[in-house]
Amino acid sequence: MNMRRILAGAAGLFFTVAAVTGASAAEMTLKVAGVLPVEHYGHKMLEQIKADIEGADVGLKVKYFPAGQLGSGEELLEDTSVPTFNRINSTG
Repeated sequence: MNMRRILAGAAGLFFTVAAVTGASAAEMTLKVAGVLPVEHYGHKMLEQIKADIEGADVGLKVKYFPAGQLGSGEELLEDTSVPTFNRINSTG
């Protein structure tokens, strides 16, 4: 995976978070699933994004499921059509 895709994914997560209004953000939890191994730098970036979002104290929580814990990339893409996840980070 190249840096452009990782940055695009991070930007997508950022804009998802930025679109949340103050009233609904108080009770919002974003679910982010990834398929990258925990040693991969993309995983480390998502961990930092999670920490930054939660550290902003805007009432958002992030549940991050790395390393294919919730399925393969194909399975996760199917799950996004039934609002199970807010963001997926994959190698494809």
